[in-house]
Amino acid sequence: GTHMEGTDAVVNSKNDDAEVRVDDWNIRVVKGVGLVYDKEKHSHALDVLRSFLLRRYRHHRHGVIGSFRHFMKQEYGCNWLEDMRNARRKKDAKNAPIVRCYDVGMDGIARAVAASFWEWSQGSTVLFWRWPRVLWDELRDGVRVWFRHCDLPKYW
Repeated sequence: GTHMEGTDAVVNSKNDDAEVRVDDWNIRVVKGVGLVYDKEKHSHALDVLRSFLLRRYRHHRHGVIGSFRHFMKQEYGCNWLEDMRNARRKKDAKNAPIVRCYDVGMDGIARAVAASFWEWSQGSTVLFWRWPRVLWDELRDGVRVWFRHCDLPKYW
């Protein structure tokens, strides 16, 4: 990162092969809790914390995929992927529950995998299979929004 002129903020960009300037991040973390950064005192603890959080983040990404595969197997059996492909070939494929589950699940996985430690850059969505069964259909398919015409504001 480079320091922006006139501030102590760090621009956190680097060339792909450049080493991460960990001290810049450490300073921001320590400063954020109201302390003064002391490299000897803080760097090891922050390295351990960073390692834990990155491991947790990687586990989360893998866990989303594993939990979806488990859900599909529990819901549709061991041959769920083949069954989904067969259902997709039929005339009204998009309305088959197995196809809807797969399509929405893959969208959620794609968004989760594309997310960084800091943000969901592709947007977020509900991972419906991680919610109580009674909510699966509504979370997967969306909830209808109802308006009463008489309650809407009149602009003209």
